[in-house]
Amino acid sequence: MSNSFNLKYEINVDEDGKAYIGFPKDQSVNYPEHKFMTIEFTRYLLYMMLKDNETMDDLSEGTKMQMVNTINLLKDIGDQIGKMIVEQNNALDDLDYEVKDE
Repeated sequence: MSNSFNLKYEINVDEDGKAYIGFPKDQSVNYPEHKFMTIEFTRYLLYMMLKDNETMDDLSEGTKMQMVNTINLLKDIGDQIGKMIVEQNNALDDLDYEVKDE
């Protein structure tokens, strides 16, 4: 099973001068696959930051522990969304098979 998706995004600056990610008006982010990719990507980046001693030197032990908890939470959420995607794709494959079989 393999599906490809494109997710366009913009980096904008709000009125307080803080950068944030936005999506073009024509970009839908309502697909479970988009949510899955975003969660998995975020989890990966946090994990890589946690492994990078240079980045972590300035953080307190409490902050590091919160990062570990966040990584674990994102993993659980990603696993649930991933399971839903697989089940959805399996159901669509079964439906396609039944239609072809008639």
